Amino acid sequence: MSGSNGMAANPIAVEQNPMLDFQGESEQKPQPSPEVVEDIAERKKAEEISLHLRAVVESSDDAIISKTLDGIITSWNKGAERIFGYTASEVIGQPIYILFPPDRMEEEAHILSRIRRGERIEHYETERVRKDGARLDISLTISAIRDNKGQIIGASKIARNITERKKAEKALQEAQLQLGRHADELEKQVAQRTAHLHESIQSLESVCYTIAHDLRAPLRAIQGFTQILLEDYSQAFDDEGKRLAHRITAAATRMDALIRDLLEYAKLSHVDLPCRLLDLSSIVQKVMENLMPEIAAKKARIEIKDLPSVWGNETILEQVFTNLLSNALKFVAPETVPDIHIWSEKRETGVRVYIQDNGIGVVAEHHARIFEIFQRLHESEKQYAGTGVGLAIVKKGVERIGGKVGLDPRVVNGACFYLDLHQEKIP
Repeated sequence: MSGSNGMAANPIAVEQNPMLDFQGESEQKPQPSPEVVEDIAERKKAEEISLHLRAVVESSDDAIISKTLDGIITSWNKGAERIFGYTASEVIGQPIYILFPPDRMEEEAHILSRIRRGERIEHYETERVRKDGARLDISLTISAIRDNKGQIIGASKIARNITERKKAEKALQEAQLQLGRHADELEKQVAQRTAHLHESIQSLESVCYTIAHDLRAPLRAIQGFTQILLEDYSQAFDDEGKRLAHRITAAATRMDALIRDLLEYAKLSHVDLPCRLLDLSSIVQKVMENLMPEIAAKKARIEIKDLPSVWGNETILEQVFTNLLSNALKFVAPETVPDIHIWSEKRETGVRVYIQDNGIGVVAEHHARIFEIFQRLHESEKQYAGTGVGLAIVKKGVERIGGKVGLDPRVVNGACFYLDLHQEKIP
């Protein structure tokens, strides 16, 4: 019994030992080393990157092509299929020359020689041919492909279709050329018409000048004969006759003054104006001497501060200041003593000269109109005589020497004219 029991125990032990041995072997099976694990992770990462790059290449709108140094196509993406019309199976293994137009064949040898030297070609614009024979404008960027030893074994090419851009550029160039031709033609027409207009204006001014000059002769005759009637035959006139004779004389005198002003105004349009640097103080003093009878009659006060030298024409500046000072003496309220101040201030572009008075002034809404010819703000000639040309002469004269005239809107009591003048020759 005991022996039998002992024999029964042994098979169990024998049967269990292999299981124990198997489990022990299972638990002691060798694990991958950290280096192997890292290598596997790197391979997986490289595969992921490769798949990502492949997806980028395939989804690109540009043609991405690789070729050997012999010019044999080795890869061809979907962008290349769309641009050139060939499938990958049609061109891989074929020479890149199938894309070249006949007149561009020599380019490949030049491109490959640069690639062999390790150069990178960027934005090289040329032409290539589609499968259907259509020519395309292409921009190429080409880089060398190297093996793991750094040796150049081929080239990677990115081709961008720029046909539409080239068409747009060509259309723009043609439009610019056409615009240039139109501009040249227009400039010629403007020059011709300007010349004709200038001739017409000169002719018209000459006629007007002659007419105005000739009109003064009969006016002087009217004035002279009327004066004789008043002096030698006044006893033959009653009071109404004398009044009418005086009105004839006054009208003739006014007409003569208007003609003189028109002649001055017309002269400013075409006469040559030699300009130089002038002492403005001397010019104003000369004008005051000429106006001394009016100044004395009005008992006017005129204050002049130091005035600078300005670039201009002496005759023009004398005329300008004569008209402005005459107006300042004339356009004052009754029983008012004219009080006139003249001074200047420096400006970036030159100097501004002010002429301020205490006269009747000019309302703001008339500041621009007052310089137009025949513009009078006061209809009564008895109260304020004038032809309506004086300030127009001032404006034209100042503009002829490159200046500007205006009214200072800040002054409400009286009028303050300003002249913007240069202090050196205008380019």
